[in-house]
Amino acid sequence: MQSIPSTKKNSLLSLALATALLLVPAAFTANKSVVEGKEPAVSLLQPGQKAPSNVLMDINGNNVIFPTENKWNLVFYWSLFCHSCIEEMPELHERLAELKGDDLCTYFVSLDTDQMQKALKNFVKRRKFTKTILMEQLKGEKYVTADTWGVVMTPTVFIVDPNGKIVFSNQGPLDIDLFFKNLPEAIARPAVGAGK
Repeated sequence: MQSIPSTKKNSLLSLALATALLLVPAAFTANKSVVEGKEPAVSLLQPGQKAPSNVLMDINGNNVIFPTENKWNLVFYWSLFCHSCIEEMPELHERLAELKGDDLCTYFVSLDTDQMQKALKNFVKRRKFTKTILMEQLKGEKYVTADTWGVVMTPTVFIVDPNGKIVFSNQGPLDIDLFFKNLPEAIARPAVGAGK
């Protein structure tokens, strides 16, 4: 299998982010499941599709409903065992802290489940993260939320508008500079079809 050169990957990610934030569906494909050898329940949710409403426990034991209705949401699926995730999360956290106002609800969903709750708490404490960290659950061999969002690898990130529609989805490493170049403007706009 031939790998795609790094510069070409960055160009592809940049193009996908730019078109998604303009509410034009970007094409993503994935055939491997997070659970090795299993097909995902659905393919990666795309811009224009409705985001599922989910409940997961945060690292402090509280049940959290996400995404939050009538707000912009960032949902980031990750794992302690994902090198790209661990590299991206500190910068994501810093950049998110720089955004003005409370226009964006942020959920970092760990695929490590509550079996890794202590490790997740230590990870968050050492890095002084303040964003919501949720723990995925397994039901049999399936992830309760990741499979409904079509997550097949980490990191995977979604932006959900106040109407509950996905406006951006990306699997694999994220071009953080490009992502944050367009994010503040995107979340400042009213969602398409938002009435008031």
